[in-house]
Amino acid sequence: LSYKVLEIENKMTVNYELSENLRTNISARAIEILNGKGSVAYKKVSKKVFTSLHRDLKKYFKVNSYKNLSVKRYDEAMDYIRSWNPETILS
Repeated sequence: LSYKVLEIENKMTVNYELSENLRTNISARAIEILNGKGSVAYKKVSKKVFTSLHRDLKKYFKVNSYKNLSVKRYDEAMDYIRSWNPETILS
């Protein structure tokens, strides 16, 4: 029985509240990197930064969407988002 419970726990994905927290933090991190919504950088490359952050997060955690992230890795994902930086200069 404990094996089955452990298996279920390992397969549980984030619920709506946690996925909204992830989405909010992804957005906040991208905006922070771009120096705010009113910046020139935001106007020029915001789509690239948002896309890059989403892509890197999915690749790192091996998921097709942040909404499919394991609950067990939620805190790790939040740390990842908070410390994320683009790999290249986006222009």
